[in-house]
Amino acid sequence: MATAPRRSWLQYLAALAGVGMVLSIFVHLMTFVGFDATSACPMVWLLQLGVFVVLFPAFAVNPRKSKQPQSWMAAFSGGPRWTIPLVSLTAVYALVNFLIITGSGEGHPTKQPDGSYALTIHGHVTRVISEPDFHHYELFHTRAFSGHWMFFYTLAMALLLSAAARRTQTLIDPYRPLSPTLRRSGA
Repeated sequence: MATAPRRSWLQYLAALAGVGMVLSIFVHLMTFVGFDATSACPMVWLLQLGVFVVLFPAFAVNPRKSKQPQSWMAAFSGGPRWTIPLVSLTAVYALVNFLIITGSGEGHPTKQPDGSYALTIHGHVTRVISEPDFHHYELFHTRAFSGHWMFFYTLAMALLLSAAARRTQTLIDPYRPLSPTLRRSGA
């Protein structure tokens, strides 16, 4: 009777990154229907910390040996083919989302000590706003953050899946020649 192969810690971290990606997509989509998950459940901000939990190990197991573009491709080698287009798509989306949202440049919505609401830049009030406006601007704030969360969780998941696949290949056949992409990059 064959036993199932043991999962590596990289696969578990990749799964955690996948959960973070799905949750950040959910939070992001909710902003388009007028629901601000960060106001309703402040625990959503833990997604901000979760990015670092999965991204630092993803970079640690995929060291770049040079600044050449091929070295980034080597970091994704061995993993599922769908990860590169998904990472590219979320990177472009995060950038466009960021540019659209920061284009207003009006400031961050804050609740003032006296109970009023305002837009502030570096602690200075730029404009007093109503409570409905405050919630409207909070949606944009959440949308900006969740757009970046989607990218960083997707990147971490792709890097971790690729590293796990390369590690599994090495354990199965350590004498198998490296792929041409890995040979060119010096990985």
